[in-house]
Amino acid sequence: MVPMDDGSFRLYYVGGPERQAGNDYQQGIGLALSDGPNYRRWRRWEQ
Repeated sequence: MVPMDDGSFRLYYVGGPERQAGNDYQQGIGLALSDGPNYRRWRRWEQ
C-alpha cells in the first residue's frame, strides 16, 4: 500500500494465473485505488 499526497492509497498486487486460450496461463500485476482516505473501499484501476 502506497500513500499518495492527496490522502488516497494505491495498492499493487499480483494476480493469480488466469486460463487463457489453450493451456496458456497469464499472471499480471494489478493496481487498486482507495476511495480517498478510506482504505477499506477500493476500485480496480482500468486504463
